[in-house]
This record gives sequence, structure tokens and C-alpha cells, in this order.
Amino acid sequence: MPPAPEKYPDDAKLLTLCAARVRKTFGTGPPKDLLLRYAGPDELEWARGQRHVACLVTSRKGRLSRSLVPELEKS
Repeated sequence: MPPAPEKYPDDAKLLTLCAARVRKTFGTGPPKDLLLRYAGPDELEWARGQRHVACLVTSRKGRLSRSLVPELEKS
């Protein structure tokens, strides 16, 4: 993810950072049937320096039918 802002970010900011990561990883935004979520520190943990945020992609309906991890190009 890009460098984290010093001020505790709101949900919209974290979702924007996750969307940027999805675009970088997949070359496009997530399909409409997928939902971006995140897991990260609360405001107190953020103030103590914890800045790790995990971006998650889940299905809006039911279970995923395949992996969302892009295949690496073979050399």
C-alpha cells in the first residue's frame, strides 16, 4: 500500500487506498460483484505507530468460485 497518512484515516480513505492497491495488482478496479473491505488498527493502535492495513476482497453474493490472486508470469 502507499505510505500511510499520519492522521488516523477514516473508512473512505482506507477503502480508497485498498482500491488503488487492487488497480495496481489487477490492472483494473474490482468487478462489480466483489466488495472491498479492510482490516487494520483502531485509532489507539494507529497513534502507537501500528500502520499495517490488510485489504480484503470478498464476494457480494455467496462464495467465490476461484482464486483472485493473479498468476505470476513465467520467465
